[in-house]
Amino acid sequence: MYPELENHIANSICDLENKSVGLAVSGGGDSLALLLAATIWARKSKIQILVATVDHGLRSNSGKEALYVKEICSTLSSKHFILPWEKKQKIKNLQDCARLARINLLTDWAKREKITTVLLGHSADDQAETIFMNFVRGSGLEGLSGMPVEFKNSGVVFKRPFLSVKRDRLRQFLVDHDLKWIEDPSNFDEKFQRVKVRNILPKLEYLGLTSDKIISTGERMSIASSFIRLTSAAQIDNCLTINRWGEVQLDRSKFLGMEREIQLRILSSIIGAFSGKKYRPRYKSVKLLLEKFLAHSLNMGITVGGSKVSVIKKNHILFQREVAAIPEVTDLKDLEIFKKNFDGEKCLEENKFLWDNRWIISVKSANFLEDQKVGRVKNKSILKNFRESINGMAYYTAAALPAIFSKDEIIAMPGLIRSDSLEFSLVHSQESFVKRLEKGQ
Repeated sequence: MYPELENHIANSICDLENKSVGLAVSGGGDSLALLLAATIWARKSKIQILVATVDHGLRSNSGKEALYVKEICSTLSSKHFILPWEKKQKIKNLQDCARLARINLLTDWAKREKITTVLLGHSADDQAETIFMNFVRGSGLEGLSGMPVEFKNSGVVFKRPFLSVKRDRLRQFLVDHDLKWIEDPSNFDEKFQRVKVRNILPKLEYLGLTSDKIISTGERMSIASSFIRLTSAAQIDNCLTINRWGEVQLDRSKFLGMEREIQLRILSSIIGAFSGKKYRPRYKSVKLLLEKFLAHSLNMGITVGGSKVSVIKKNHILFQREVAAIPEVTDLKDLEIFKKNFDGEKCLEENKFLWDNRWIISVKSANFLEDQKVGRVKNKSILKNFRESINGMAYYTAAALPAIFSKDEIIAMPGLIRSDSLEFSLVHSQESFVKRLEKGQ
């Protein structure tokens, strides 16, 4: 009765390298339909199904719901795992943090179980809601493209096989198989933007604005986005350089000769890389920066999103880290462990630490981590001495460099004070900016 659901599953994992696939199942209608359809298909294809339920612990019944999924998996002879989220006490954007935690927990689980592909249960309705929500936010091409059918996180591939299937179709599939799903109470709480959108979309159909048309627009935006991303990446390769201090320079004449959309993307990508934030800088601030470029009114410089941007020698646009935005001195061992490899995917590297999203500090001995601190040098007299040792080094350049402190003494700085116990290297490169633009970052 529902052969198309099995076909969607089959098409998602036709290139599966091993004989097992992971499923993320919450107990809601969409994910349970994914579980049932995948199980039916897997039995015919002799593929092992492994199921994970992330328990965010945000509701009193979340533990019971995870156990309900476990019972269903037991009936279907599928191995089930419950992944609890150990959240921090204070979280500003709970939904975004929970979403990110879910993907990271699923990624770690997949790696432990040697799973290369994890399927998610998002439906066509989810896609239409996402595109409409992004439209309300004033998003650009990437936001109006909606959710991708496939994405990677730390080398694990995530796929959404039901992104073209309506929610009603998935739930009717469950009804016909006498399988009950759990309704999340938050799906009815209009304090959440997605719930507001879900309730308003049916009322807009009398204007001809259907979910199908929203999704169709998203598909066209995705095609346009792909073209613009590749074009931007090709053009930045010819006009961007990075010096040994991690400062970025753009060839001004080449940059001003580019199309406006590409200019905006390049500026956004560079500023976003310096800030290290998940989301791009606000369009309004990047647009203002570009307008200053075009009006030739940037000689004094401007700070945007944690970057100081200025024109030097009239021929180059210089991007430096905004000194005031650099983190305070902290224990070296407390830094985030560096998690990027050559392909831009995340992977754990022991004794490599990320500082200010710009520098990798590679420690050669774990014993060295004890009592060492890292941060920028604030003493102007010391900075002046460093600048004098490097001909032409600007104050802003020296002030933005990482320094390793041992009992208030500076024992290491990139290019200035060498240490046998650690090495400094840059996070960003010309190639990494090409890849950022290819990904729409």
